[in-house]
Amino acid sequence: MRSIKCYMENTKYVACPFVNLYIIYMHTKAFWNRVKMRIREKAVTQEDAAKAAGLSPGRFRMWMSRGMVPPLSYAYRLAMYLGVSLEYLISGKGDDSISIVNEEILVLLDKASKKLIKIRRYVSEH
Repeated sequence: MRSIKCYMENTKYVACPFVNLYIIYMHTKAFWNRVKMRIREKAVTQEDAAKAAGLSPGRFRMWMSRGMVPPLSYAYRLAMYLGVSLEYLISGKGDDSISIVNEEILVLLDKASKKLIKIRRYVSEH
């Protein structure tokens, strides 16, 4: 059996396809841990956070329990509701508090998400 070498480079594993899934899992777990922490700090419910992000509470819980990071537009809304930057939720770096909601960014993210959905449908149909 051949051994697979994996190494760290700037806190990411490189050259090991089997580890990539683990890294993705760890990043999504950390994303949801930061979300849960901010929900507790803000003294709101998961349902409140889900609705603020434009999600049903069921989908929010499903993504959380399965360790799935939501699409960017939802993650952005969630970050704004929780009062943190999107960068902080995703990576743990950057501002862990934010005071200004930039609606233009939200509109652009929504448009991009809708276009990606259309492209995905087109590709799957052809």
